[in-house]
Amino acid sequence: MKSFTIIFSSLVIFSVLFGACKKSKNTPSAGDMLVGKWKTSSYGYDVNHNSVIDSSENTPYPDSVSNYTVFNSGGSGELLVTKNGTTDTQTWFSWSLASNNIDVTTIRTKGSSSYISLSDTTTYHIGVLSATDLQLTIVAGSSGLNWQNYKKQ
Repeated sequence: MKSFTIIFSSLVIFSVLFGACKKSKNTPSAGDMLVGKWKTSSYGYDVNHNSVIDSSENTPYPDSVSNYTVFNSGGSGELLVTKNGTTDTQTWFSWSLASNNIDVTTIRTKGSSSYISLSDTTTYHIGVLSATDLQLTIVAGSSGLNWQNYKKQ
């Protein structure tokens, strides 16, 4: 009986000590992390078609151009490009996550853009998503893999 009490007491103490050490795992969802204002920091094309983003293929955005993409909660968003302080492109879109939150699909809803048609639907693969960094990739025809890297503002 004495050994049962010792074993039982040890189990209770062990459970309390290790149960109290559990850390909360409140990891934000991909959608929550995507929401916010992102500034394009660089872009590139897989010139040698090796499906790897080589440093020689990555081009920093010039200081004269500001490219912001805003993902709002609720699935709306905006793309705003300024060149030398003048608005060049302003486009609104809806967005949703797809493929178990590893892709984001955008549909242009309105705006002024010479290179995106109204109602164009584009699905990007999320290569990197953290509290500060975002990388979206897309395979675009014969040019192969294209990407944009963003920093959260």
